[in-house]
Amino acid sequence: MVCGCLLDHAGTDEGVLTAHAANEILHSRPVYAQPWPWLFGLPRVGITKTMYGGADSTYGYPPLTALLAALVHAVVHSTAAATLVTRAALLASSVLLWFLLPAPWRSAATAVCLGFGLLSHYA
Repeated sequence: MVCGCLLDHAGTDEGVLTAHAANEILHSRPVYAQPWPWLFGLPRVGITKTMYGGADSTYGYPPLTALLAALVHAVVHSTAAATLVTRAALLASSVLLWFLLPAPWRSAATAVCLGFGLLSHYA
């Protein structure tokens, strides 16, 4: 998971939106209902299509991730801030599961949290 973060730290469309929202928070600008279509011209950044055939280029996620990413973004100054926050949360929850689950279930929890490449990439 750490190697994946080092190789691909930009994240998906949610990561790019969260990183930009963190930057906007640091500059005291509004985050919600602000379209940012230029973010999706970057390579490997998809856009979320709506049911009506259009595209969504606004930040519509709960604010906790953007607020935590803003703290990291103040130090890192990169889109990697959003992926660092979410991957750290995935790692912390994996460690917490390891200690809270009974011994026979620990390996399954590790496989679910860290073994699937999709989960760490989506984080």
